[in-house]
Amino acid sequence: MYQASNVYFICGFAAIGGGLFGFDISSMSGVLGTEAYRNYFGNPVSYRQGGITASMPAGSLVGSLASSFIADRYSRKVALQVSLYNAQPRTSGCSAPDVPSRASASASPLP
Repeated sequence: MYQASNVYFICGFAAIGGGLFGFDISSMSGVLGTEAYRNYFGNPVSYRQGGITASMPAGSLVGSLASSFIADRYSRKVALQVSLYNAQPRTSGCSAPDVPSRASASASPLP
């Protein structure tokens, strides 16, 4: 297995990850002013808008904390497998927003 010993390579790799995380958060600002966003969230007031925007980094914090405990107890490999198992249904749901989930489909049928 390749072991990186060049500190510039390691720091550059970490900076790319930080940049991608910043891009995720900044892309939210392009959505905030759209009519579809305001209709979906009911024209949110400032404190509700802050909660909606803060939920993305808060979810990242909870996920990273949970991952660290799993990785310490079991291994990094198991932590990655658990995160993949946990994230896969959510990403599938994001890619098909008009398809109701099992919970909402059983609770209220489509009109």
